[in-house]
Amino acid sequence: MDLYADDVARTLDELGVKEADIAGLSMGGYVALALHRRHPQLVRSLIMVDTKVEADSDEAKQGRTATAELARAEGMPALWAKLRGVLLGDSPSEDAVRTTEEIVLSCPPEAAAADALAMRDRADFSDAVGKITVPVTWIHGTQDKLMPLDAAKATVERLPNARLVTIDAAGHLSPIEQPDAVNDAIITHLEWVRGG
Repeated sequence: MDLYADDVARTLDELGVKEADIAGLSMGGYVALALHRRHPQLVRSLIMVDTKVEADSDEAKQGRTATAELARAEGMPALWAKLRGVLLGDSPSEDAVRTTEEIVLSCPPEAAAADALAMRDRADFSDAVGKITVPVTWIHGTQDKLMPLDAAKATVERLPNARLVTIDAAGHLSPIEQPDAVNDAIITHLEWVRGG
């Protein structure tokens, strides 16, 4: 996550961006947290989507290792078969399923494996939550099976300057299932940050 965060910082620097509103979905949320820790001057605000601040439990770490091994050994169709039931909500549209499948299958197996191991080994940000003073909007699908809503609520309560937006009829990939609701939440966040 630190490597990804540094890549984001380098990209912003090359673009001449001094401060940005950073959004992260799932693993992107871990990258956003690492960016805030390593390059706080670049982060004007955070939009955290279907993510969490806690490190993986020992059981979850074993699952990440198994995911990496599955991707390497059997490829992305096998990984899609494993993840299909947990990435989306209870009654996803055919379009949401198709879009998610295309995204998963388009990822190179070695990249998926590396990401799984990077998530397994990421830092725990639980103790740092109170130090995140920039505006935060936390967007979370009410049917997220990978990262339950209760944990998101508990995190938002500990953030000094945060709002929680729940997305009904959406699982872990709420922007794919409910793009209009997520876009509205992002627009509202940007208006809040800009004082409008």
